[in-house]
Amino acid sequence: MVTIIFHHETHHGKRAIFEYFIDALSFKFIISLEGRERWSRQSERRTKMAYGIMHYFPGGTKEQYEASLAVVHPTRDNLPEGQIFHVAGASARGWIVIAVHDSKESWERFRDSILMPRINQGIKGGFTKPAEEKSFEVYNMKFELLST
Repeated sequence: MVTIIFHHETHHGKRAIFEYFIDALSFKFIISLEGRERWSRQSERRTKMAYGIMHYFPGGTKEQYEASLAVVHPTRDNLPEGQIFHVAGASARGWIVIAVHDSKESWERFRDSILMPRINQGIKGGFTKPAEEKSFEVYNMKFELLST
């Protein structure tokens, strides 16, 4: 079982805390994002369902992740178009990456036009084994914006 706690400072000076519980061996996980004020406002305008992807890289390392991220993301601090959330961390047996896109179509566009072509070209220092992938339609995603 892996627990990832992610703190994020928003542009309004509020802090969002994300906590993830992931069982990488069975690919069962619960995303626990406490509160729902901001997501609810976004969901009301949303016409497509958000889409999540979990990649597990057996034997993967932080260094391989950093090399891969540098090639597939626009910058270290920006997400690809359509991606609304990204979290990654070490597990007992490898590396886990979870991304949420604003729609399945957005994920497929990123996968087909950026991710797979760059992986197929080879990423120096990147992951050496293919990812085990699980995808899902996001049913519930909540988080709380906290005053600092």
